[in-house]
Amino acid sequence: MHNDDSILKAINNLNDGCNCAQAVLGQYCESFGLDIRTAMKLASGFGGGMRMGKTCGAITGGIMVLGLKYGFDQPGDSIAKETIEGIISEYITNVRKSLGTCDCNELLGIDVTVPEVRKLAKEEGIFKEKCPVFIRMVMEELNKRLVLTS
Repeated sequence: MHNDDSILKAINNLNDGCNCAQAVLGQYCESFGLDIRTAMKLASGFGGGMRMGKTCGAITGGIMVLGLKYGFDQPGDSIAKETIEGIISEYITNVRKSLGTCDCNELLGIDVTVPEVRKLAKEEGIFKEKCPVFIRMVMEELNKRLVLTS
């Protein structure tokens, strides 16, 4: 199980320039044998709510982690498909309950799709203030669902 050290590392990665999805996914790579560079590339388009202000990158990073643990890789495996769908639905429900929404724009209180707004929000520290809260909550929620082996 990932602890506060992992959460702090994820937040430090965010502060060093990772997006929220990269920050979350990056902390679970070793547990699943996923190359960190591959993970960073995979998650690079999910920050800022998929660059559209939609589902928060921390949340989508969490979905990727859950996919690594519970996902299916055989198209006809309907039982595995139902299993991951149920796990993701419960995860999203709990995250929404905790945060009030899954929408990046709503969580941040800004429209991240407007470059001038993003720049001003960065200068004002909105991302450094709010995003760590979302990362922490997502990772705590993930830890309830994961039993990782070393």
